[in-house]
Order: sequence, then structure tokens, then C-alpha cells
Amino acid sequence: MKIRYNLVWLGEKFLRIFRILGNPTAYEIIHLLARKSRSVEELADLLGLHISTVSHVMRNLRNLDIVRYVVKFQERKYWIKERRILRLLAEAEAIVRKFRTADY
Repeated sequence: MKIRYNLVWLGEKFLRIFRILGNPTAYEIIHLLARKSRSVEELADLLGLHISTVSHVMRNLRNLDIVRYVVKFQERKYWIKERRILRLLAEAEAIVRKFRTADY
């Protein structure tokens, strides 16, 4: 029974991670955070989005342990906690590029 529970939990977490990575806003945020830590306000400004939209995505990324934040000068600066996500995205991008060039 414990093995089944672990598989169900892993499957749910797996799907939640891929669902958030399929969100265009989350995808752009992850790429921006790959370069340096940023605040929600900075991200919203760079992406041309409302702060509430970016905050919602950040909460989802935080809940999945993809990002974390540190408070600096009364401002939350977010950074990528799970750097393997960047490799995962790079692999997915390589697959998409390969599909684009493949003759079907």
C-alpha cells in the first residue's frame, strides 16, 4: 500500500510541476530568475504584467519548491532553488527544436 501511495504522490507532484512549467508566464519567470534574483515588482515590470499575476505564479512556483525568496531591504528577492529545473527546460527546448526540424 505504501508503494502505491508514493507512486500516486509522485505522479501528482510530477503533473503539477509540468503544468506550471507549461504556463508561459512561469516559463518566462524561470528564465529571468536563472540569470539573477529579482522581486515580483521587477518581474512584473520586465514582463509587462500586473503584480498580482506574477505573485500568483510565484506562489505556485514556491509551493512546488522551484523558487525561494530572501528579504532584502524590506523587499522579497526570488531565486531558483531547484536548479535542475533549468536543465529540464533546456532538454524540453531541445526536443521542441528537433520536432520543428523533423520532416513528418
